[in-house]
Amino acid sequence: MNEEKEYFDDELALSVLLKDGILFCNSREYYYNGKKDGETIVLFVICNDVFAWGCADAEDLLTSEIENLYNLHMKDKKCGAIKWCCIKRNEKPQYPMVKWMEENGSWDEVLENLPENYYDKMCREEMILKKC
Repeated sequence: MNEEKEYFDDELALSVLLKDGILFCNSREYYYNGKKDGETIVLFVICNDVFAWGCADAEDLLTSEIENLYNLHMKDKKCGAIKWCCIKRNEKPQYPMVKWMEENGSWDEVLENLPENYYDKMCREEMILKKC
């Protein structure tokens, strides 16, 4: 039996994600035959301070990823987009963010099974070296 996928309105979802402060827009040049042909608007998912403190950071958003981001955000307005960024980057957030997500009931098995945060690991290794 051929099941039809339920319709998902990308534009409506993007409007909600922009309104809720999950996305920000910027511009990017594009080229044709090696020459600048213009600029276009691009959208990014904000992940400032998620992976390291004081780090202005973002993830590109592909059209094919809008529905998953939207669903995670609607399910958990505080941490759904953070979870999406972690899954996309295949990395846990920094330790203080982990604690905050745990306190908010947003930490789950999916996040727990992601690889360790790069900066947490680097800082721990540096501390070990300094103690020797």
